[in-house]
Amino acid sequence: MMMRKKAISILLAGLFSGAVYSQQEQGPFVANLTGQDEVPPVESTVRGVGIFTLNQESTQLTYHLIVNQLQQAAEDGTRLTQAHLRCGQQGVAGPIVVDLLGAVRGGVAPPLEVRAVLSDANIIQEPDPNADNQTCADVLGTPITTLAELVQAIEAGNVYVNVHSEQNPTGEIRGQLTSITAGAQPPGEQPPGQQPSGEQPSGEQPSGEQPAGEQAPGEQPAQ
Repeated sequence: MMMRKKAISILLAGLFSGAVYSQQEQGPFVANLTGQDEVPPVESTVRGVGIFTLNQESTQLTYHLIVNQLQQAAEDGTRLTQAHLRCGQQGVAGPIVVDLLGAVRGGVAPPLEVRAVLSDANIIQEPDPNADNQTCADVLGTPITTLAELVQAIEAGNVYVNVHSEQNPTGEIRGQLTSITAGAQPPGEQPPGQQPSGEQPSGEQPSGEQPAGEQAPGEQPAQ
């Protein structure tokens, strides 16, 4: 479990390193991708992180997707084939709303990194044949036809990132998109200058404890 958490933290640190997000942008929205979030869960050594930011005019959604593999399993034969945004709550498999990668014939071995910009033209409104011919309107009760509507669905917790592989064609890893408010610290990282919870800052005496060698007030020195 520690290995999995460390891998995700490293990916997040790489994504956010040096990143500055304008108050005029909406987001960022982040997804941590694991096999355990798939429906049903998948035993996978692949991990991923996706970050999405909407511009002020709600006309462009910039995203950065990183998919990697745990070091000890780097040659297990996993071949990544597709990546999508899908509409659906946590634990629910839903239809495609945005294609993030396109079909990769024969697949590609991790690591995989994709940077691109989406517009309203990238929204998929047709029924998904691999999701019982459903659309987002069927799953969420409201259609998604624009980036602004997509972001509303993200903020409601109704959109997830799904990465497919040859070994698991319905989904290798998945993660729900969530919003990070302006100025907030990315998940898995300690804000600079803050002490981790439960630890005493170096050089400071814990409250209520007497420094070694000093006499507590009201006590008589030993004779």
